[in-house]
Amino acid sequence: MVHEAVFLSNGRTIPWVRVPGHDHATMAYALDAGASIVVPQVDKVEQAKEARGAVKFGRKNGGHRSAPPFRYVHGLTDVPLDKDHPLWENFNRQLGFMIQVESLEGIQNLDAPDRSARDRRCLAWHH
Repeated sequence: MVHEAVFLSNGRTIPWVRVPGHDHATMAYALDAGASIVVPQVDKVEQAKEARGAVKFGRKNGGHRSAPPFRYVHGLTDVPLDKDHPLWENFNRQLGFMIQVESLEGIQNLDAPDRSARDRRCLAWHH
């Protein structure tokens, strides 16, 4: 479905997929298909860090995601969009990733200190 959504929109839609859990292989599967992901039921800072690591490339970026399943064609698929950053950093910057806090415990842990995270972009809402 991810490929069809991108194709039918002429590339103007990036589908969001809510993965069923915290399994890094499932996250990578959805990302490799071209989706952005939502990781559900994140209650602790450690869970958020682990999920973030599962979707990022490169240990220096706090990631442990493996290379995607496509070949690099010199001058075509190995060219970063932002020439100021290497290819893998470009992949990390283009990533759509969101955690979903769904419990009182998770809400209470939102203010837990996380000095290691460099990404400080956050979207939160409640009802």
